[in-house]
Amino acid sequence: MMDRFKFRAFSKGTMCDPFDFESLYHAAFAGVIPALPFDEYIIMQCTGLKDKYGKLIYEGDIVKMNAHISRYHDEYGQGTEIDMDFIGPVVVLPSKGACIKKPRWIDNMEDNKRGQNDGYKPISAYRTEIIGNIYEHPELLGKQK
Repeated sequence: MMDRFKFRAFSKGTMCDPFDFESLYHAAFAGVIPALPFDEYIIMQCTGLKDKYGKLIYEGDIVKMNAHISRYHDEYGQGTEIDMDFIGPVVVLPSKGACIKKPRWIDNMEDNKRGQNDGYKPISAYRTEIIGNIYEHPELLGKQK
């Protein structure tokens, strides 16, 4: 679970490679890198989760999570199936862990019906894939770059 203590930074249009604070401290102490003005960087912590392709998920990533649910309503097994995609930015909440904030949803079974939730959707990592991040790909959230 050491991945949970990895970070990455975004500054001046560039996403920096992941790092941990111990290696950053040693590099700065040895003079390999200059002291960083942290007000110029946006620091994102790793959630400790990996998407379905094995890629680490960080705060600020934009993910797409599939939810396929079968619901039965009667004793004959007649019911409905739900196949939805949830898309949105990753945040970490103390009470819920890694979640998708205000996810947009697409119902893959009902003519691609679309909507948006106001709350948070907990991430199920094995059903999730990273499709971008909020700093380099805001258009995935319907925002201008």
